[in-house]
Amino acid sequence: MEAEKKTVGACGPAAGARDSSLELLRIFAMLLVVASHLACHSMGDGWKLLEQPFSANQAWAIALGRWGNVGVELFIILSSYFMCGKRGIRSRKIFDLSFQTFTTCVVFFFFIRLTGLNMVGKKALLEEALELFTSQNYWYIPAYLAFYALVPFLQLLSSRRGASFRLVVVGTVLSLVFRFYSPWWTPLFGKVGYFAYLYFITAALKEAERDVAGVPGAAPISGAGASGGAESSSAGVAGGAESGGSASVRVSGPAVAPARSHFIARHAGLLCLASFVLLVFEACYSRYRILSGKGPFTLYIGDLLTILFEFSCFYCFRNLRPGHSRFVNAVAGTVFGVYLLHENFLWMSWKDHERFSILWDQLLSAGVWYESPFYPVYYLCAVLLVFAVCAAVELCLAFLRNLVLSRCGWLDRLCARIDAWYGVLWER
Repeated sequence: MEAEKKTVGACGPAAGARDSSLELLRIFAMLLVVASHLACHSMGDGWKLLEQPFSANQAWAIALGRWGNVGVELFIILSSYFMCGKRGIRSRKIFDLSFQTFTTCVVFFFFIRLTGLNMVGKKALLEEALELFTSQNYWYIPAYLAFYALVPFLQLLSSRRGASFRLVVVGTVLSLVFRFYSPWWTPLFGKVGYFAYLYFITAALKEAERDVAGVPGAAPISGAGASGGAESSSAGVAGGAESGGSASVRVSGPAVAPARSHFIARHAGLLCLASFVLLVFEACYSRYRILSGKGPFTLYIGDLLTILFEFSCFYCFRNLRPGHSRFVNAVAGTVFGVYLLHENFLWMSWKDHERFSILWDQLLSAGVWYESPFYPVYYLCAVLLVFAVCAAVELCLAFLRNLVLSRCGWLDRLCARIDAWYGVLWER
């Protein structure tokens, strides 16, 4: 797979380097996902963290661990940002993700069995091998692949000027309807539909960036704002760079001077903080009322606040200027592997007729630390430790996968035909 190069002006990073601002966002998003799994999977010795009496430590767990869906949706926003305005997709990515999921699950099965951490048999191996299709554990993967296959059609729908904004309005109305009446709103269909909704919001905001910059139809240089930062090519948790591996998009000519942007981009920090505080308040106060027998508390604009938090968070990172960091970019390339390794269903086992997490309860003693005054410190350290270990394992697995996939020239030819088929859509 031929990697595209990148050229920027003297103010930008060296040729071939990609800015690390949105790579940092990929890492941050996966940390949110890992943190949410610590909160919802801590269930050892008959207790469940989120069902305990409300306390300061539970408030910390809610504040740090309620952002799993936000992390997932940040990956969709990242993918959408680099795919909207383009034509077609890179279908090789679908095969790469499927192969990565299959091989990681099989390797993890043998790890669990050889270490004796969980008593598993041949049925578990079959379940692992079929994980991509059953959605038993990794619901995100089939939803993302279905969304990714639909992207060329979403690109067509939003290709006309102003179409993205109109589709956002339609999507908002539909989301309100399905919120109260959802007989066909299955989890997979619902997630794919919501991912498409996020795509249209991203496309509308990106179009607004071009309009404010006064260059209709011209894609801005992203990454570290518009001041010569090289465009990051990351596409979210599932699959790395849209242009192929760690490759980047060609940006010709001199660096572009900083330009004004739309409201969310200009006030991203304030909007991110305000929506964060309101969402944490809603979650903590609602949990307190439920455990007190008073019923939940709901901000009826909570969904809109979540979307505002996600996009303001995206622009907070996009406006950073960290330059090019090979370390950050390498770590960001492991996030999908981190997801596959730490969230595998074989981490779950049974003890005295109660389900518990081998990872969080047995190895990291989440229940023991829950009563400690240092629980917030434990929480952050446990999340960082799990991320770091899984990232290191993924680097090794990626090296082995690349050795195999580099010999699959037939797969490149097949994917080229599929990409050409998608290209026909634009000729009709």
